[in-house]
Amino acid sequence: MKKNLIKKYIILFFVIMLPLTAAFLMGNYSYRSEKLGQGPWYDKYRQTFFEFEGDFTTREKIHRTMKYGLNSHYYLYDETPLYSETVQNDDEEDLFILEIYRALYQIREDNELIDRVEYLYTIYNVQYRKLRDAFVVDIGAREQIENANVPEISINVYEILDNSQDGRMGMVVMSQMMQVVPDYDADFDFKQGYSGHKRKDTDELVKCPLGFHRITETDWSGKIRCEIIVSVKEVLDEKDEPITTKVIEIELEDYHSNSENVTKNTLTKSYMQDLVNSDYFKWVFSHYLWWVSLIAFAIVGFITFSFYLAWLAEENQKNTNKRTRK
Repeated sequence: MKKNLIKKYIILFFVIMLPLTAAFLMGNYSYRSEKLGQGPWYDKYRQTFFEFEGDFTTREKIHRTMKYGLNSHYYLYDETPLYSETVQNDDEEDLFILEIYRALYQIREDNELIDRVEYLYTIYNVQYRKLRDAFVVDIGAREQIENANVPEISINVYEILDNSQDGRMGMVVMSQMMQVVPDYDADFDFKQGYSGHKRKDTDELVKCPLGFHRITETDWSGKIRCEIIVSVKEVLDEKDEPITTKVIEIELEDYHSNSENVTKNTLTKSYMQDLVNSDYFKWVFSHYLWWVSLIAFAIVGFITFSFYLAWLAEENQKNTNKRTRK
């Protein structure tokens, strides 16, 4: 009798564990699958990550994007800008807002991860009409600029040496993530230089210029000169190059290149363009994994429990036959 009871509990254990195992395996497969958890589900979460339930500002959208990562390299960043200014023209008219943030990324040297510094550049609330006016050109070129797409913004960075001469030049790379941040407060809605409803399928919304300057050396002087340049690709100068003009030039003195000058415990973690580092699992479990696992548990549980009931019925019949023979 005791032997049969142990056998019964062992079988019951497997009857319970098999559905649980199936639920885990199905959930794990769904989460890791390129066709589900790492495919359309991830894309859906990424879309909702950049959405806001209520009203929001362009700056808030930029900060959400910085949390996601302007690139996949920096893992810490400062949410407080190192530099912030509403850039104006000579008539004290607003042109755009420029903000510069400090971040840390890592390189590997001698099998050891070492921190390096980079700077994140954000520009928003761009007034493209005023930027067009910044070009000093003749009437013919002026008309071409007015009929062309809105000016494009680029950034140059130069190290300033102790003798006030320019040292190394740093390139601010424009981030692909600017494509997800429309400039909601720009004076034009579309790059083609108009607002309102879309006129052509190929027309594009104006986006906030977002970039980063990654410094690989640690011996920059700490003082830099930053130039904001605007250009119009459709209008060429005498050298057959896009016409350009410098909008503003600023100098910064706390432009550290050595990570030892950065206080890490005040910085915020970046998701490094991988939302698996965020609350993605929690979101995907509450939206998909629980019912996928539940279905697997129910199907396998129905099969195993049916076999268990059949086995119990057979065992009970055997015991009944034994008692009858006695």
